[in-house]
Amino acid sequence: MVNIDKVLVVYFAGGMKTGWPKRVKERVKGVIFIDPSESGLTDEKAYTEYDLAGVNRADLVFGYMEATNPGGAGLAVEFGWGAHAGKTLMLIEESGYPQQRYFGMVRALAHARYEGEEGFERAVRDLEDIRDYGLDAFHMRLAEEQAEA
Repeated sequence: MVNIDKVLVVYFAGGMKTGWPKRVKERVKGVIFIDPSESGLTDEKAYTEYDLAGVNRADLVFGYMEATNPGGAGLAVEFGWGAHAGKTLMLIEESGYPQQRYFGMVRALAHARYEGEEGFERAVRDLEDIRDYGLDAFHMRLAEEQAEA
């Protein structure tokens, strides 16, 4: 029997204008993705409830701060909610977004941080590793890397 508790659930947070969620979904198979851009909700209360429920259901929040994102407030809320709920947080940042200088609290919450296109590629590879080897192995690797630094 298949153990559905072992299937990784990933919530996408951040701007959605560049199509990065599609790129992740095309490359990382065997994962359940919660993509809020597909909800079709426009009412603030409804999409906020949907987004926070998605973070609650996910194992991991995959955040992507696009340079075109006008504020990053949604990503910040989703990361804060996820941090409080004990979720694994991965943050990819494009350089040059307007609030980059003030996004330190969000960066501080992230378990893993990545920058630019090269960082995006590494984050996708890490997501594949998490799918294959689990979150515990990912956190152990991060702890080892931090100890070496």
